[in-house]
Parts: sequence; C-alpha cells; structure tokens
Amino acid sequence: MKLLLLLLLAFFCLSLSRCEEKYVPYDYSATIECLGNPNKPQYNGGIIVNPDLQNGSQGWSQLGNAKVDFTEFGGNKFVIARGRNQSYDSVSQKVYLEKGLLYTFSAWLQVSQGNAPVRAVFKKNGEYKLAGSVIAESKCWSMLKGGLTVDESGPADLLFESEDTCAEIWVDSVSLQPFTQEEWNSHHEQSINMKRKGSVRIRAVNSAGEPVPNATISILQNKLGFPFGCAVESNILGNQAYQDWFTKRFTVTTFGNEMKWYSTEVVRGKEDYSTADAMVKLFQQHGIAIRGHNIIWDNPIYQPSWVKALSVSDLYNAVKRRVFSVVTRYKGQLAGWDVVNENLHFSFLESKFGPKASYNVFAQAHALDPTTTMFMNEYNTLEQPGDSVATPARYLQKLRELQSIHVAGNIPLGIGLQSHFSTPNIPYMRSALDTLAATGLPIWLTEIDVAAPPNVQSEDTTAEIWVDSVSLQPFTQEEWSSHHKQSIDITRKGAVRIRAVNSAGEPVPNATISILQNRLGFPFGCSAGSNILGNQAFQDWFTKRFTVTVFENEMKWYSTEVVRGKEDYSTADAMVRLFKQHGIAIRGHHIILDDPKYQPSWVTALNGPDLYNAVKRRVDSVVSRYKGQLASWDVVNENLHFSFFENKMGPKVSYNVFEQAHAVDPTTTMFMNEFNTLEQPGDAVSSPARYLQKLRELQSIRVPGNISLGIGLESHFFNTPNIPYMRSALDTLGATGLPIWLTEVDVAAPPNVQANYFEQVLREGHAHPKVTGMVTWSGYNPRGCFRMCLTDGNFRNLPTGDVVDKLLREWGGLRGKTTGLTDADGYFEASLFHGDYDLSIAHPLTNSTASHSFKLTSDDYHPSPTVVRV
Repeated sequence: MKLLLLLLLAFFCLSLSRCEEKYVPYDYSATIECLGNPNKPQYNGGIIVNPDLQNGSQGWSQLGNAKVDFTEFGGNKFVIARGRNQSYDSVSQKVYLEKGLLYTFSAWLQVSQGNAPVRAVFKKNGEYKLAGSVIAESKCWSMLKGGLTVDESGPADLLFESEDTCAEIWVDSVSLQPFTQEEWNSHHEQSINMKRKGSVRIRAVNSAGEPVPNATISILQNKLGFPFGCAVESNILGNQAYQDWFTKRFTVTTFGNEMKWYSTEVVRGKEDYSTADAMVKLFQQHGIAIRGHNIIWDNPIYQPSWVKALSVSDLYNAVKRRVFSVVTRYKGQLAGWDVVNENLHFSFLESKFGPKASYNVFAQAHALDPTTTMFMNEYNTLEQPGDSVATPARYLQKLRELQSIHVAGNIPLGIGLQSHFSTPNIPYMRSALDTLAATGLPIWLTEIDVAAPPNVQSEDTTAEIWVDSVSLQPFTQEEWSSHHKQSIDITRKGAVRIRAVNSAGEPVPNATISILQNRLGFPFGCSAGSNILGNQAFQDWFTKRFTVTVFENEMKWYSTEVVRGKEDYSTADAMVRLFKQHGIAIRGHHIILDDPKYQPSWVTALNGPDLYNAVKRRVDSVVSRYKGQLASWDVVNENLHFSFFENKMGPKVSYNVFEQAHAVDPTTTMFMNEFNTLEQPGDAVSSPARYLQKLRELQSIRVPGNISLGIGLESHFFNTPNIPYMRSALDTLGATGLPIWLTEVDVAAPPNVQANYFEQVLREGHAHPKVTGMVTWSGYNPRGCFRMCLTDGNFRNLPTGDVVDKLLREWGGLRGKTTGLTDADGYFEASLFHGDYDLSIAHPLTNSTASHSFKLTSDDYHPSPTVVRV
C-alpha cells in the first residue's frame, strides 16, 4: 500500500511537471543600429545548423555561381558570398518547413561596399517565399528580422539575395525558430498580461478598520484603456443608430475623407471645414479621440483637381497655406496627424519640390502644433513582405530623415501602419513590429482591414452538396507547354501556300521567298499615360511594339470633369489622335468606376436625381465623343468588388449604364472589367461563377439588337501566378462565346522572379483559344508605374520589357521575317502567325523580283495557294 502511494505521488508529480512545461518564449527584441560585431543568434539558431558559423562550412553550401568563403575577423567567424553574377548567387542552407508552424527568422548581414537591400528568401518547389529584408551596410553588421508560414510541408533552401551583384554578402548569426499555434497564442497571453493588464488589490474594512470577509466585489469597466477604434465618414452625422452603435464600442476614430485636402478645398481659395467640424464636435462630446487624416497625401491621384495645374511657386504657397490652415484649425484637438500620407509609395510633392518636401511639411506642422504626434502613415510595411518600397528597413530609412529635422524641441514622431491585409503573414507582421518598435516611437495600426473571402466551401449549412464526375489530372511542365503550342498552331497561326510561276505560267523552282510581317494579328498592347505626348522616344518605343493601348487615367471621369459642368477632354483627345495616326487601337477605360474612392470629388456629395442626371450626362458625353473610334468600352469598372452607384441609385444602375452606352454607340463592344477573377481563387466576390452571374444580368437587357458584350479580366497578379487556375477560369468564361481580353496585365513579385512570372501569364493568355487580346498595365510613368514598368526613363528595356520583346519575336512581331526556297513545283509553304505581311520573290536565274502584300487571319487555316508571277 505504501509502495502504491509512492507510485501515485510520482505519477502525479510527473503529470504536473508536463502540465506546467512552458512554451518556448518569443524574443521581441530587434536591433536597428549597425554594430561592429553581430549579436548571438536568437534561440541559439533554432533549426539552423551551425548558425554562428563556428564550425566553418557545416550545414552551409554555395547557391548559383557565388564563391563562398568561410572566414574570421577579430575573433568572429562568418561566411561571405562573393563573385556574384545573379541576385540569387548566395550561400544557402537546406531546411525542412512544416505546414501549421509559424517561423520567426533573423540573421546579421553586411555588404562589402556602400549599402544594399538584402533579402532572406526560402525557395520551395520552385517558388520563392520572402522572409524579410534589410538595408545592409559595409563595415558593420545589420540585423534582418522576418518570418513566414508555408502552405505545405517539405524541404526548402534558405538563401540571401541582392540585386546589387557587385556587393559581397556577409552572413552570420542566423536563426529560424518554429512555433506551434499554441505557443504563438501563449506569447499573446504573456505579452497581454505584462503590457495590457495591471493588478488591483482591494481590501474591505469596517468603520473600525477591521477586515470584512465575504464582501461582494463588483468592478465595472467604463472605458477601454487601449485605444481601439474605427474609421467613419459623414454619414454618421444625424444618424442616431449609427452613433449609438459606434460610441458604445470605440475610443478613437479617423475620418475617411472629411479632413483631406480634396474635401476641404474643392475650389481654390474656398475652404469648407463644416463637415469635419461637425464630426469633431460629435466625437468630442462622446470623449472619443480623433486621428487627423491627413494633412497632405503624396499620391498624385488624390490631389484637389486645381492643384495639378499649379506652377511650382504657386503649389509651394498652396501647400504652405493648406498645412497652416488645417493644423491650426484643429491644434490640440487630435490624437495624432498623418502628415504626408503614403510617402514611401508616392512622391507628388518630391517630384515638384525636391527630396526635402516631406521633411519641410513635418517641420511646419510641428511648429504649428508642437504637442501633437506627427505620424508617417504607410501601407504594406506589415502586409506584403514582397513590397520593397515599404519594408521595415525602408520605413526606418525615411524615419531617420524625419528625426534629423532640427526644430525647437524634437518632433514627437509616430509610426502609422495602415494594415490593409489579404492573407496575413502573421510571423512577418510580428517581426516587422519588433523591428520598428526598436525605435521607441509609438506604433499605431491605422486602417486595418482584410480583403479576403468568406468561407467559400458553402455558407449555407442547411444545403446538401451533391457531387459527381470529379477529375484531377496532372500535367508535366512539358505537357503544359505542348498545349500552348497545339493551341497556338490552331488559333493564332494560319497556313500560307505560295506558288511562283513565270510569264508562261510554268513553275519556278528555287525561287527565293522572303516574307516580312508588318503587323501582329493578335491584339497585344500596353497602357499609356499623358506623358507619351510630346515624348518622341516613348512614342518610338511604343509604336514599334504594340497594336492596342488603354489610357491609364485620361478618359476617367475624375480627369475629364474635375469641376462639375466643366468638361475637359483635351488630353484624351490628343492621345486619341496620336494613336490613330499610328493605327493603334484604343480600349476606352472607362465610362464610370464603381469604387467610391475614385469619383470626382463633387460626385460623392450627390444623391438622388442630381446623381442620376450627372451619371446620365457623363455616359452620353464620353460615349458620344468617342463613338466608333474605340475597340471597346469598360463600362462600369470593377462592378463586382464595389457598388458606389448601386448604393446610391439601386441594384439596376449598372444594367442602365450598359443600356445607355449601347444606345449611344451600338457597334462598340461593352466590357465588364474586373480583378481577381483569374488572379485569386480565394476571392469569392469575383470568381468565374460570380462573373457569369453578373454577365447573365447584363445579357438580359432588352434593347433593339443585342448588346455586344465582352469579358475584361484585369489580371493584376500577385506573386506566383496559379497558372492551372487561370486556364480553368478562362475555360469557364470562354464557354460564353464572348470575346475575352486580359486588360491590365502586371505582376507584383520580387525582382528576381517578376519577369519570369510575367512571361508565364502572357504565354498562358496568348495560347488560350478564347482570349482575343491582351494589354499590359506597365507603360513608363515618371511618377512610377502601378506595379511594374517595361522600361526605364530612357526607354531602355527592363527585364519585363525584355520579356515583351522576346514574346513579340516568337509571335512574329518586331517585323519578323520568314525566308525559304520554292520546291520543284514552284511551291513554298509555311505556318505563320496571323498578321499583315509583305511577300518578296526573286527568280533564281533572271534576277527578276515580284512583291505582294497579304493579310493572314483565322479564316486562312487551309487557304488556296497564292500564285505570284516572277
């Protein structure tokens, strides 16, 4: 019995010790200074073998053509990748990554000269997963901190890459620590207990000071201590139900548009703060703090319309007045100011005033309101590891510029992180916060939202799901590419059969045939902005390659009617004339856009009959102006994702706009134009099924003659394109029999893979038999391209431009030439891409020549021979 009791006690103690076993704690530390020697690896390296390089090459190997040296300096051992020719030439280590684990990564890096961005990347199944980046310096060590998760378990190669191939990359103190979800959650709990909670100790005593046992304690929290809020717009004014819901929950707010310059000074010199004032008054009554958003926005699209036409000196004075006006008006009333919004991604002020523009706005704002925290406010610093413009390292670089401002007293700066997520990379988010937190400055997540589908399996749990005829077919890459060739041979090419005869009609053998393609038959183009006007180098580069274009902004409503009733089509007209002179077709983009952000500023305030009449005038104005001159119209752009006009005018509004546009221009094809239908299988809003559903509504429009409809797929891909999904979506939409265009093709991906991914998308689109045209969204713009440019400012090809030229040569563009000799019967046969051709035939004996021009179309798959007398 005694022995049994001892065994039970031992078992109890063992069980208790397991229950109390602690998770691996998280190391929130990060270093943003460049140090003479690196710190030791976090977590002793985690799963990295030989993390501090003390054992020389153990665990490490060469990747690419780099020469790898394991060396020592001042008692510190590290590895150097030198002799690099490609960005990915590096030192590497193989690791095994598990689905379901969250990985935090760190390393200390140095470059041999100057400074250069260096990225930590995990290559897995041919895909590149970015863990983080840092701007490494020479002569000191910089800490890179990042994180990642994976979608499936398997081996991966860790590597360090940099576009600066002249720089050696020095690596030391590498760590990759996995955490389970339970451990990750435990870090939340530990941090919350330390940072968000405090202990209270209450003692109840009677009048004699004696303790009162069993007294009932009730503690009611009246207000949250941690600032937590939500954005609002002017529709909260006068809406008691909205106010009650909001004030019950939040302690801080920010205004969607009401403090922005384009809202407070629609007409130059006529400021109107009445809406913003009313909102400030409302929230002050409820004790809700307000973040000022924003003083200036660096995005050129979001300027008051009159600002864009100002001279540099007039603009300088206008900006100075704007800063003075808005900051003094709300001095001491705000929790913080977003000063120069999105200053990493955009540079409107800098393009006008030089690199110190934002520096000067911060200095002026602080001088006017010295006690209010002045925030940078940027997107993708937490959300997208692949956005090299806004990495934590780039954010810190800009922040240091602002910290160098010399004013009376230091500027109280803050870090604003917009946090517009799609699929959150939570380990990367945490590591980015660690890095930025090393500044000691306050950090706010300022505009949190998540663009992601609901549970797409089926929200209707009452419905039975019936399944039949299921197929999952694998293809090798070689098989997949062979489909391209087969489809191209049938869909994009035609057969030519030429017979050379003499004056007596007798065949001429061995005659020299030369066929020059003058124009590509498949419509392939690129976007262009007004900067092409007057720029001969841009025009020469463009017209040599493309047969179709689309204007980035110049036909949009916010460009043609900045002030209500004052239309200005002069820029769009000039661009139409230019491209018509060169025989380049134009896609009309667009009649209206359903996104509330991109309306003319005066439109957002309209309702009812005023808005109805404004939309009707807009449709009539732009469609009649360019009637018969365009290849097509994007009618109600992005109508699946947004519903500005439906919210104001009811669910039939897009139906009505299509109907009116067709009535004005009945021969032009009217397109739906939408994003993520090909790009993101997880976006339930714009899946092929949803696209078809909307298309059927439009096909039901009853007008004289059917509306000629088209399917526009924007094709803004992010990172690795899902090519099989893309093809299947095109198959589904192709079943409609309607023309399909890829209308705005680009790829947001790291530079080392962007061109490759871009090529994959273009090849898939060109080879698909139902795709009738493609346009890339990548024309050069001095203010920067949306996601990628094809050239630099001197119109020299970037890697993505090289892809375009490579494909054009394959597809017969860039004046491709086919040559050969006639056979014994005088025949020459070839399979050529559709297009316009010049034929030249030279007689082998008499040196006489003959020429002939012809057009090869999809109707010429089995043509009769063209007979040419030589």
